[in-house]
Amino acid sequence: HKVVNIIVGKSILHLFFHLISAILIVGVLFPIYNIHIIGSLLSLMLVFILFIMASFFLAFLISSLFHDQLFATELALMINTPAFLFSGFTFPLTSMPLLHNIFANIIPFTHFLYAFLMVYQMGTPLLYASKYLLALLIFIVASLILTSIILKKHLNKLTTKMAVN
Repeated sequence: HKVVNIIVGKSILHLFFHLISAILIVGVLFPIYNIHIIGSLLSLMLVFILFIMASFFLAFLISSLFHDQLFATELALMINTPAFLFSGFTFPLTSMPLLHNIFANIIPFTHFLYAFLMVYQMGTPLLYASKYLLALLIFIVASLILTSIILKKHLNKLTTKMAVN
């Protein structure tokens, strides 16, 4: 029960602000730069929401694993910095070595990018991007489950320590 409160309490504000950022990108920047969305705006926002949640909950997992927040931030940056290179955005994944493909599939940006391009540029219905959306959902669920387990262990240690004192 306490773990759910911690996750919800820490997540709501972050997710709200990231959602506002996505809305500003689509609602303000796209019109300013005359960028037309070929696909469904609702579908595009769903892709954004799943990416925001996958990225946020993965970062939440990393921060719950490590008590040193500077190290956790550096680790998250180390994972996300090569995202453009390994996502297939700058160079096709099919032409990359196997190790690069493996890394590309363990970062949410790769799956977001493919779904985003399919919906935004090609006008593809979400059904055809479902494999990428499912990957983002797996990131969300796996991160939430692992974070819950870790936080529960931290709370149990804290409770035991407080009972001893």
